[in-house]
Amino acid sequence: MTKISNPPCLECQEAEQRENLDINCILNKLKSVKQSQLSSREISYLCLCLCLLSRYEKAFRMVKYKTPTIEELKSKDPEISQKGENMSADMSKTVHLYIKQMMGIDEEKRLPPWSKVCSFMRDTGCKKNQQSPQVEIQRCMFIARVKGNKISDIEMQNNLKKLGIEVETIEILRNE
Repeated sequence: MTKISNPPCLECQEAEQRENLDINCILNKLKSVKQSQLSSREISYLCLCLCLLSRYEKAFRMVKYKTPTIEELKSKDPEISQKGENMSADMSKTVHLYIKQMMGIDEEKRLPPWSKVCSFMRDTGCKKNQQSPQVEIQRCMFIARVKGNKISDIEMQNNLKKLGIEVETIEILRNE
């Protein structure tokens, strides 16, 4: 079996980081099931699914080649929603089928939730090796309205740290 080196797309890198998965391992296992390489479209779709994104967000990212803003997620463009439905139906004949075969699930049955697929992948040897000790990380998003004086993100982090909550700022959306 030819080993795939380096994740081929940003979506793969994101799935590796978010879900502690070894994407090369997953792609190699799926290559064995399919008996050929997955297409770049199949790989992008797979990795977005492994990131546990909604159907709409997967479609948005595959159509627009960017991460949607909160406003874009709220507005739900009907054209992108339809593309999401079509993409999911298309991928049920390919990516979903390969994963079912890999998991030993009858092809007539539904694919389990993607969180369970991620757990299966980690449990069957596709867990990313980490050099540092494992720390439980809980991902969440919160929106805060700060009353009174403006507060910087550093001050917010320091105040949360005093409460025993360590946070990493990934993106800040400001509505002045």
